Amino acid sequence: MKDTPLGTRIVEVHNGSSLFTGNAGGGESNLRRYIIENDLLEAIIAMPEKDFYNTGISTYVWVVTNRKEERRRGYVQLIDASNISTPLHKNLGEKNCETTKEDRRRILQLLMDFKETPESKIFRNEEFGYWQVPVLRPKRDKEGNIVMKKGKVVMAKNRNEMELVPLLYPGGISAYYEKEVKPYDSEVEFGEPTLGYEILFAKYFYTPTHLRSLEQVMDDVKEIGADIYKLQLEIESVVTRGINSDVKFKSTNIPWLPEIPEHWQIKPIRSLLREVTEKSETGDEELLSLSQYTGISYKKDAKNTGMFEAESTIGYKKVYPGQFVMNIMLAWNGSYAVSDLEGIISPAYCVFDFVSDCDKLYYHYLLRLGIYSGAFKTASRGIIDSRLRLYPNRFYPFPIICPPIEEQHAIVSYITERVAKIDSLIEKLNKEIECIKEYKQRLISDVVTGQIKVS
Repeated sequence: MKDTPLGTRIVEVHNGSSLFTGNAGGGESNLRRYIIENDLLEAIIAMPEKDFYNTGISTYVWVVTNRKEERRRGYVQLIDASNISTPLHKNLGEKNCETTKEDRRRILQLLMDFKETPESKIFRNEEFGYWQVPVLRPKRDKEGNIVMKKGKVVMAKNRNEMELVPLLYPGGISAYYEKEVKPYDSEVEFGEPTLGYEILFAKYFYTPTHLRSLEQVMDDVKEIGADIYKLQLEIESVVTRGINSDVKFKSTNIPWLPEIPEHWQIKPIRSLLREVTEKSETGDEELLSLSQYTGISYKKDAKNTGMFEAESTIGYKKVYPGQFVMNIMLAWNGSYAVSDLEGIISPAYCVFDFVSDCDKLYYHYLLRLGIYSGAFKTASRGIIDSRLRLYPNRFYPFPIICPPIEEQHAIVSYITERVAKIDSLIEKLNKEIECIKEYKQRLISDVVTGQIKVS
């Protein structure tokens, strides 16, 4: 580090193992010891989980400097920014959120303020130190008798048995032994201690949670579900009727779409989409998956569907960002989407280019509405649902609404905001589901331990 008036400030990104891996005296612990005892550690910031692509583990930012402010000398600041994030419109692998400019501003403000808050804790450097003390017990022979030598009991060390004594424990190791160990296990003695350092982040930010009643959880689930449904209806209305509530409407003679704004047009889908086929010659491209729920994703990130895995992907269809992909066997349930990924997909699917000037995301939202997937079912052919197929020649004639391009952009912006809210509500809903699972486990535990009598 530079020994200049400004010194050096290093910001590093680590996973959680760098906080605690290794025993006292080991390389990892000694590195933490060097950084902390030399007063180089300014702060550690816990970032949101799933903030990085395909990395669901916790991530921490270390701020290391040899020029601490006077007020920071001898102290380390821990910041829990794990809940400071913005949900993504669409997950990218494990990544389901991002740290926006506003999020970064909030985190930076916590760092600059250097104050105790629910998200910011300040500790003396010594808080993270501890003595790793081996526990010695009387050695015994094969018959179980205590081994004596020169009239003294021979003490032996079990390498798996040790005590961790906080560096700041009042009175030090001897006081810890007298108060915490000897009254409960008087035959033991302490061996030679080794100094170590670790930072157990959860220890300082843990807050116990109390289970709500099942009725309260179910009420919250119903409320969240109602909010999601309301937003979905709002999105459907905006896509088919626009943002301006004062606009005049005209009839369409389409049973499942009776009216639209009078300045909008209706055209066949063939005016918007045209099937293209470009096959992979090597099969080396990233394999894609298509779902009615999540749209296009990488196959490796998709949940196991139990579908047959082909031995070779040579001849699979290439897909590029901005193309429309449809599973003709499942179009009736909404299995189609505009791709934002590049890769290859099953040759049984259809890939389309957009051939007119439009906002592709608008048509992604429009065609994924239930009114369209339901209408597609009427044109699909097959003896049962699982055999229904919507071939391009039956897909192309379908009527599609065409707002002016400026309105398409405005509608997409409006929907993007609403979708972010839905994603946030879904996250809350998943947490409520976890509460129900926890309630179930508590109920089982209470019955097993006799706290609830079963007649």
